[in-house]
Amino acid sequence: MKILSKITSLWLRWSDFGTHFFPSESGKKYRRIQNQLILVFIGAMISLNGVIAFLALAYRAGDSGILFRYLMVYQLPSAAMLVFLIISLLSMRHTATSYPMITALVAGVLFIGLLGIAQQPEGLFYLYNLALLPIPYIAVSRSQRLHRRVAAVVTAGVLCIVMSSHWFLANFAPLLPLPEPWMVKVVSYITVFSLLLTLAAYFQYIWRQNTATEENLETERKKSDKLLLNILPLHVAEELKEFGNTKPVLFDSATVMFTDFVGFTRIAEQLSPEELIAELDRCFSYFDSVCTKHSLEKLKTIGDAYMCAGGVPIANRTHAVDCCLAALDIQAFMETLKKDCEAEGRLYWQLRLGLNSGHLVAGVIGEQKFSYDIWGDTVNTASRAESAGDAGRINMTGATYELVKDFFVCEYRGSIDVKNKNPLAMYFLTGIRPELSVDGRGQTPNATFQKLYRSALG
Repeated sequence: MKILSKITSLWLRWSDFGTHFFPSESGKKYRRIQNQLILVFIGAMISLNGVIAFLALAYRAGDSGILFRYLMVYQLPSAAMLVFLIISLLSMRHTATSYPMITALVAGVLFIGLLGIAQQPEGLFYLYNLALLPIPYIAVSRSQRLHRRVAAVVTAGVLCIVMSSHWFLANFAPLLPLPEPWMVKVVSYITVFSLLLTLAAYFQYIWRQNTATEENLETERKKSDKLLLNILPLHVAEELKEFGNTKPVLFDSATVMFTDFVGFTRIAEQLSPEELIAELDRCFSYFDSVCTKHSLEKLKTIGDAYMCAGGVPIANRTHAVDCCLAALDIQAFMETLKKDCEAEGRLYWQLRLGLNSGHLVAGVIGEQKFSYDIWGDTVNTASRAESAGDAGRINMTGATYELVKDFFVCEYRGSIDVKNKNPLAMYFLTGIRPELSVDGRGQTPNATFQKLYRSALG
């Protein structure tokens, strides 16, 4: 087990030769594959040298001249090829290019081709080259055009060598006599089987590595998509991914809702930072769920203020009703929270809510830290409606009232002075109309409400 662990450790270390030149995981992956291909060829050449040495023993009692020629034709080139591959592997450690690997691959093709010509037809040695066909395309990145051309040339060379070897062996005697034919067959078949088994195992390894890489990329893509969708609406995120930017969109009618905690600074001074963040997170998380429930788009939080809108990024006719239902849910939640805090003797929040409807522009601007936002006088007026409201009440402008008056009971407040604007008609939203609510309590829509709502959808 220690030997296997040592071999695995060396394999991983040698596979990383030169990966530090590449910042991307894709570049590192191809460099590892290139290094590992050289390692496989080194292993094959070690095996081949062993086979040649074994066959050479058959000539010990024979003609010394044949033995000398045998060693010069087979053993010396094989040993030289092994040294060349080792040098190529070490060169990969010191260069970002793939030329050591490519030259080693070309030299290997030529070597195996020439060695194959020296065999007997029964040896099938020339067929070894077929195992090399997919290797050039595995070893180079698709983005490396020069390397792909080299890969095509090497593949064409492999096919030429296989055909020329077959033609040569079919028409001419081998260059050198070999031991007994049965021994040549046995050793050739063993060598072919070992080489193909090694390459098959390696291709299986590459497939598993690529599969694992694709699974990891898919997992990371889902994480990034989920994060992006937490920041941007779906179709905006898709547009941003496809084109790299988004175009602002004008909405003729939408409703904006602002919320703000009353006396936030005073209460914050009496809470630890952890308690303050926990309370804000509790409230805003609930607000988020309400937005999802009523098809509103959360836009942002600024300190203790919360901003969302209906009718964006997908226009609809019920945005004002949706915002009012959401406001009632939030108001009920804050009332429950107030009662719980009073019972426990803790400080509690009170909330102002403001609504306004009108046209606005929505989109994403900037190139960093994207956020979906809205602009226009409608947005500013919604903020003024929140500021002009009372704690625990939902305040809306006349523009919103005209869109929801058939669904909700609203209390007219008169014309209210607001900052930098003429006096605006304001209304307090008190609840759903009794005939449209469950048990007439004004909180939960009944079937009649839903029917009226669907008719408003058109």
